Amino acid sequence: MKEYVFDVEGMACAMCEAHINDAVRRVAGVKSVRSDRRARQTVVTAETLDTQAVMEAIAGLGYSPLGVREQEAKPSFWARLTGRKG
Repeated sequence: MKEYVFDVEGMACAMCEAHINDAVRRVAGVKSVRSDRRARQTVVTAETLDTQAVMEAIAGLGYSPLGVREQEAKPSFWARLTGRKG
């Protein structure tokens, strides 16, 4: 599982985060998504991902996706606690 970190300009409130999350969640392959207006980022977890489709989904809402970087997903708190993957 990988995390894709999108830098996003234009998020001003919790509703902006929710709109982006809803749109990105519809992109094929997305397992989870979380947006943070303070960090100006949207983080998507997926095995494989069409990053262009995510950027288009964000831009289609009027926000500005500035770029993306890929990193290995960090295990969840529960996975770390139990020693399980995921």
